[in-house]
Amino acid sequence: MKRYSTIFLLTLVFTINILALDYSNFRNFADISNPYSPESNYSNPATISWLDSPRLSGGYEMLYLGMNHDNLSSGIINFSYPMKTLGTVGFRTSFFNANHFAQNSFVIQYSYKLDQMISVGMGIGLITRGYNTDDVEGFDLSDEVVQDASKGSFTLGLGGTYMIFDDTFLGFKIDNIFKPDLGLEDESKEPLSLTLGVSSRIGIIQPYFDFSYYSDNTSNFLVGAEGWFMNEMLGTKINFTNNNVIFGIGLQYSNYRLDYDYILANSGVKEVSSGSHQMLLTYNFKTAK
Repeated sequence: MKRYSTIFLLTLVFTINILALDYSNFRNFADISNPYSPESNYSNPATISWLDSPRLSGGYEMLYLGMNHDNLSSGIINFSYPMKTLGTVGFRTSFFNANHFAQNSFVIQYSYKLDQMISVGMGIGLITRGYNTDDVEGFDLSDEVVQDASKGSFTLGLGGTYMIFDDTFLGFKIDNIFKPDLGLEDESKEPLSLTLGVSSRIGIIQPYFDFSYYSDNTSNFLVGAEGWFMNEMLGTKINFTNNNVIFGIGLQYSNYRLDYDYILANSGVKEVSSGSHQMLLTYNFKTAK
């Protein structure tokens, strides 16, 4: 029984690692170069120095609905606080749950504008990954793998933005510089990644493009556009990535902004999932730029 429970746990670990990697790409659905986007503020630390007022965002995601025996969900909280000439500080925290698996992170961010066109930023924090086997029948709690069912590691990311001209930005970010090891029995390092992006604004439409390359020789892209209508009260967007098509709608009123995204997989789990849903609520503590 001990042997079979160990095999089952290792199979679970392997499966969840694949889902967690896909989830990390899911968070990369945000354009990294637009400093005024709440999702960019989460994704690229350099963007927060362009804010002229504190901003708080919180979101919840229901992932890959329709998959049997998989309850996948995630959440984020992001807060940024400009300190005038001292730069901008912030934090972001996130969680990802999948049945008996959980991954959490807490990152402190700092960004500084070198001049009116260039900003740089960094984020350093802790990622933890755990496997809960308390309610899984057949596990031997004396098993060495089961006893060591959680792991934590530090992470470091860097980013930058450059305003080519009004409303046109270049951005970059480097994630997992420490290559955090979140494996239990065997080494499982998160790959270092480099992302380059560009965004612009043409009237009420903002197109953008990102490309990410990972040290495990994989890559990801994001191409899309969003537009804001009715005096920027109503927004729509459409994004395309390697594996997904994203349709979004947004509402802005006073200092509040609400975004909803529907993510439809075009490969991988598309045969067994009806898609994912994401909600993000943002509050600017005064009228932001």
